[in-house]
This record gives sequence, structure tokens and C-alpha cells, in this order.
Amino acid sequence: MVPIGADSGSHSEKFKDHDAKRGDGIDCPRVIIASLPPRPSNTSARHTRNELSRALHHKSTTYRILISLISGICFALACSVEPPVAKPSRVEVVDVYSHPSAGAPVGVVYLKAINQGGSADRLVSVTADIATSAELHETIESDGRMKMIHHPAGFEIAPGSELTLTAGGKHIMLTGLSGKLEAGSTFNLELLFEQTGTVKIVVPIRPRSH
Repeated sequence: MVPIGADSGSHSEKFKDHDAKRGDGIDCPRVIIASLPPRPSNTSARHTRNELSRALHHKSTTYRILISLISGICFALACSVEPPVAKPSRVEVVDVYSHPSAGAPVGVVYLKAINQGGSADRLVSVTADIATSAELHETIESDGRMKMIHHPAGFEIAPGSELTLTAGGKHIMLTGLSGKLEAGSTFNLELLFEQTGTVKIVVPIRPRSH
């Protein structure tokens, strides 16, 4: 019987010897000796470790650069954020009309001015193409009598509110008319607001209701 691992020549010789012994009545298992892969040398292992170390160092450096860039962008965005400011005033003028003058040298204009902005505004002056003067007036009651006062500083309009010019209250007084104000006709009016600026409108003349 041939010991396992004994050097007895080539694989074919070992098989022949094994077959010969089988003929003698001895049941001997067939043994195949396979060669193992060579162990890596110390130099190869060191090279692999060095490559892995360099790869990890490169990856770590990349992460640090990305974190620095993201931090810089976030800081720049935080510095560029400005506190919210109120929306600029924008006044819309509606329900504009006047009445026939009926031979009187003066006229009146009524309207609504709606402040749709986020800051206060003020109606400061008025001009009309049919009058030499247009002033902001208000009719008030004083000592049991109706009195009309002039508002040279104009009328303020708070954000989100409206200014109503109506009979018996605040209104626009026209003086020095160039002609009669007749029902069905129109004339041009310019309103100057402190924030919104100039607003041009056409004023229709409506008959007085009884």
C-alpha cells in the first residue's frame, strides 16, 4: 500500500500502482493530489494594503471637499437672505362719478380708492382738465351746522383699506370750471398718490338722483 502524499512519480504511475494492488485483492482508495495556489508574497500583500489605503484617503479627501463646498453654499445663502419688506402700495380707483353743475361755478367728484398694497399710501393732490383748481375737501358738522374744510395734506389710505369720497363727507371740489358739467358727458382727472404715483381716470357725469 502506497502512503498518501508519498512522492512516487507522475499521477499515471500512481494510478498504475493502485490498479496493480487492486488486483492483489487490497481495496485501496484512489487519491488525487491537487496542487494548491501559491500563497501571495509579502510584497504583493503590502502593495494591496497600500492601494487600499490610498483609495480610502482619496475618498475621505473627496468627502471633506464636498462638505466644505456645501457649508460654503449654505453660508452664502444665509447671508444673502434679506428680511421681508412690505409690498409697495398699489391703489385702485373705482366708482368714480360727478354730478351736473346746474349753472354753479363749482363741481364735485366722488370715488373709492382701494389700497391693495402692503404699505400705507396717501392721496395728496388732484388736477382736472375742466377746472382751474381741484382740492381735497371734507364736509363736517360743527356747532349744529355743516362746515366744509380743506385738507391740503391729503387723505391717508392704510394698507388693505379704502378711501371713500362721497356726498356729505370727503370729496374733491372743482372750482373755476371751463364749462358746464352736463349729464352724460365726461372729463379727465389725475390723482397723485404718495406711493402709487399718478392715476389717470375718466369721470362720467351722472344725473342727480331724487
